[in-house]
Amino acid sequence: MEKIIVKIDEQEFETEVNYNHPEKIILNSNPNEVKILKEYGGNVFSFLVNNKVYLVQYDEKNGESKIIYNNFEHKVNIKTETKALLEEFMKDAGLSAEEKSIIAPMPGLVIKILTKVGDEVKKGDKLVIIEAMKMENSLASPIDGVVSKINVSENNPVEKDTILVELEELKVSK
Repeated sequence: MEKIIVKIDEQEFETEVNYNHPEKIILNSNPNEVKILKEYGGNVFSFLVNNKVYLVQYDEKNGESKIIYNNFEHKVNIKTETKALLEEFMKDAGLSAEEKSIIAPMPGLVIKILTKVGDEVKKGDKLVIIEAMKMENSLASPIDGVVSKINVSENNPVEKDTILVELEELKVSK
């Protein structure tokens, strides 16, 4: 089981996921049966959660994620327990792990690398596509910067929290 912290708006939930049985998710100590029923266009998904159907739209722009459910928009932040600890450590060092790298949000397969070392990228530019749990996920740059290192290659599996691409802040000359 892996602990994942999900923050929706200002409310935080502790979840546990067993990737061998991803349909069984524990949310705040309560077991839940979850199944993706259908993926529609425009990042719209229908889920079956404990025998109740939910239709949700997922959107990610400029490094921020949100879901739209029942015509209400909710800001979403999902991170593993390890990533949360790393962020705390980096915050103490005056750095932000998310500002300097693209990290695999879950185990998966690198489908496509959309950049190369030395490329200038803007915040929100898609840099890597990973396939996980039969879905493709585009991972975007959290900052305007320069690609300093690519730690993975296409068609290779990665573990969750693997640093895929490292970035340096774009230096502005006067």
